[in-house]
Amino acid sequence: MWGRHLRLPAVLLLALSGRAADSPQSQLDYLAASLEKGDAAGALSVFDPKIGNFAEIKRDIEYLATLSGTTCDIKIELAEASGPNVALDGEWTLRLNPKQNGPLLVRTEKISVSMRQTEGEWKIVVFSPLRILAKPDPAIFDRIAALANDLTEGNSADALSVFSAEMNNYGEISGDVDALTGQTEVLCAIDVVDDNESAGIHKLDTDWYLQLKSDAGAFETRRDRVQIQMELVKRKWRITALLPAGILSPIKAN
Repeated sequence: MWGRHLRLPAVLLLALSGRAADSPQSQLDYLAASLEKGDAAGALSVFDPKIGNFAEIKRDIEYLATLSGTTCDIKIELAEASGPNVALDGEWTLRLNPKQNGPLLVRTEKISVSMRQTEGEWKIVVFSPLRILAKPDPAIFDRIAALANDLTEGNSADALSVFSAEMNNYGEISGDVDALTGQTEVLCAIDVVDDNESAGIHKLDTDWYLQLKSDAGAFETRRDRVQIQMELVKRKWRITALLPAGILSPIKAN
């Protein structure tokens, strides 16, 4: 099982000793264990119900509890006591198995938490950013599937709509897609192998297979692992980086 690592500075641990049977460390450890077990009630018990966005946190944790095989790793990098509160900054990693038969989602975020004792127990009173707990979005894979389908159908306009026009090499990709779909019969399949998310950006390791037949009779088969970066642009998931971009190059004449 993926381990949970919670390390608070020794000075802070000494400062907290004797205040209560529990500690910020043990509470975060319990939160991580509850997420792994799918125990929504246990995970939510670590949060102060008066925390802002509690309804959103509750909704997301209750959904995550329905996923199987979740693992959680919490690494505390900085801890500071300020009055009744303890601020904890660190890196959290969630490994989630989406229900939609998508690949394992590895979500890593820099998280800031503030905790305070309430009726003898440490509770989270500030938690940011909330996206670490968000429901996995299947729209990302729908967009990749649509790209493969549009390339197969020779629909360059819809295929290009999956790409962000702000990409550095958008002009090159646009020209290649237009040439590829306009002069070639395309059969395209794209499988997502890995999905790594950080700061709301998805980096996908994808497996591409293309069969290309030009109007002149040239034939080419391509199989390559392609690295794709996707971000929300104008409320839609779009490709903001693609490597190697040559996967979309027009077929070479014999």
